[in-house]
Amino acid sequence: MTLHAILPPFSVILTFLTLGVTYGVRRRSHSTLGLLLLPASALVPVVADLTGLRLIDPESLREAYAGNLAGDFLAAAFLLLFGFTYARKDAAEDLRKGKGMLIPGGIAILLSMGIAFVNPHLVRVVLLGGGSTVLFLGEATATFLSLFLIALLLFGLYQISRTYLAASGMERWNIKYPMIGVTLWTLSVLILHSAQIMEDGFDRSYFLLEVVGLLLLDLFFLYAFLIQRAQEVRLALSRTMINRSFLLLSGGMGLIVLGGLATSLSGLGPIWSKLSGSMMVLLGISLFLVVFTSDRLRKEIEDFLGIHLYSDRYDYRAAWMSLTRALSESKSLSDLVPTLLDQTREIAFADSIVYCQVTSTPPVVVIPQQASGLSVPVLSEEDRMLDASLVALLSEGLPIPLSEIGRRLVGEEEIAAGKALFRHLKSNWILPLVVQGRMIGFLGLWSRSSDSRSLFEDRLFLQALSVQWGSLLYNAALSRELAWSREADLLSGLKAFAFHDLKNSGIALKLLLHNATRHIASPEFQQELIQGIQNVSEQISATVEQFLSPFHQEFTRQTSFDPNELIRTTLQGLSWGSLQDLKVEIDLAPLPMVSGNPKSFESTIRNLLINAREAMDSKGIIHIESRSEPGSGVRILVSDNGPGMSREFMETRLFRPFQTTKKKGSGLGLFSVKLLIEQIGGSIDVDSEEGVGTRFMIRLPIQAMAMTERE
Repeated sequence: MTLHAILPPFSVILTFLTLGVTYGVRRRSHSTLGLLLLPASALVPVVADLTGLRLIDPESLREAYAGNLAGDFLAAAFLLLFGFTYARKDAAEDLRKGKGMLIPGGIAILLSMGIAFVNPHLVRVVLLGGGSTVLFLGEATATFLSLFLIALLLFGLYQISRTYLAASGMERWNIKYPMIGVTLWTLSVLILHSAQIMEDGFDRSYFLLEVVGLLLLDLFFLYAFLIQRAQEVRLALSRTMINRSFLLLSGGMGLIVLGGLATSLSGLGPIWSKLSGSMMVLLGISLFLVVFTSDRLRKEIEDFLGIHLYSDRYDYRAAWMSLTRALSESKSLSDLVPTLLDQTREIAFADSIVYCQVTSTPPVVVIPQQASGLSVPVLSEEDRMLDASLVALLSEGLPIPLSEIGRRLVGEEEIAAGKALFRHLKSNWILPLVVQGRMIGFLGLWSRSSDSRSLFEDRLFLQALSVQWGSLLYNAALSRELAWSREADLLSGLKAFAFHDLKNSGIALKLLLHNATRHIASPEFQQELIQGIQNVSEQISATVEQFLSPFHQEFTRQTSFDPNELIRTTLQGLSWGSLQDLKVEIDLAPLPMVSGNPKSFESTIRNLLINAREAMDSKGIIHIESRSEPGSGVRILVSDNGPGMSREFMETRLFRPFQTTKKKGSGLGLFSVKLLIEQIGGSIDVDSEEGVGTRFMIRLPIQAMAMTERE
């Protein structure tokens, strides 16, 4: 037995198996109904094909062709049902929305099936080679029915492509193979009836194409539901996906038209018959290039679909995503506005759009900034001035069409001024940008598609756009102000540090001057005075350099240093030896070299010591202790027996700028201490009790000693 004799019955048996498996593994839903009805209906033309492949009686062959054609129409109807229901989130709603096309289409399908059965002269049967070769030569009615069937099949593929393009990731993985199977079966039917149109008939061996197509559908269904174990998917379609699918449908319909033209040319003579195929290829490439390179044509198609096909003309979700993405990808306001203009022009089907700012104080002046689709309008000084009544109208924040300006304003002068604004901006819509009750500008938009049918939805969508625009511009301005505020805070912080260090230097100079009045004649004091003045001078120079070059100062350089040595140097620079009522106790254990910034550490120790002396009014004991903690790091203690701090102050105000317990303190010392010690990778803790004293504990982590250990 030959292969072509085995395939038809095998395909029929496999289809029944596929129906059983699909019914058994899928839950009951609209999606499952489409999966079951499509292969079941595809059995009808295959059974007719089985008859047509075996018989040689002309009358029986004509009946087999009629059965095949009627069965293909039935399968096309269920292909549409499959396209509307498979993996759709709101299948019933999609069917309801499409009833305007589905009901007339269903009636046309029933009429076509009736014509196929009752008309015995759809085709002429020609037997060649004693019946070994059978040709079906179609008449005009058969060609017309084939054209209608191809249109139905292409529309079914359009619905399938809508679903597939709406899926992503795992969703596509779950719906891919059933869709591939359905698409291959549909292509087999398309090829059969395209041959009927292109060649005015076909050999009956073409019936095997549908058999193979159904066999492939069965195999992909079985793989998806038995091996892949595809899960249920429910997709919501977006406007973008529908538009892309419509382009696919248009491409398929274009191929049908080209095929019809090729058939017509072939009837003009043998020369045209030879050239028809090549000419259609050339024409097809030309049309493709025109469509592919024409943004205008694409927008016109989307606009037509928006007005005449969708229940909602605009895709609000896509518009919001598009404008928000423009904000995230823009580095500055100068980048943001052009991107927003281009995006808005596209999603609103606008021919041109212009962005204008307005002054915040009366008289309100219009300042055109940027435009898309036209050059930025140049307004005279008189045209820039907005009439008070027009300002009041725009401040309501509602989009205004040119067609309503006559009834929205009172007085001929006000109406003339309003129309002049539309004319100067070359717009038929104005979208005010109102934020927190204040108009910051407006958009002038020109769209040829605006008419009475779409005016209400235009207004709603453009109002959403104006709110989004205002929000984006306002947020961008806030971000810019926040950046400026941070820069100002940085400058203020640097000024505070400089002020505090200069204050400490002034105190040291004042102390030196006080001691000089008593001990200036002492050679030993003179040496100490020179050393003290030198230290203060170096501190003032370092402070000024830090303020003038905050990103290139010595407080960021990392090196290794001995904490004990810096503690001794800092104490020597303070020159507290002459303070009889102040006692400084030192208990420094041997320490390893640590890695960090010596300037930051020195400034930290100096601030802690000065704070302790000032808190005690130069009367008391300051204790400095250093210890090495194996496995932990280095610990530095600075304690005093001064007045101490309250628990509430330590929990809520300590280490914050301009917070102090001293009578003449600035509140910047401990703030700078914490920043500097954390800058070198350490930490600082405090323990204090009112009337007892305060102890600061500095820890430098063991990681800070890695450089010394490697050495």
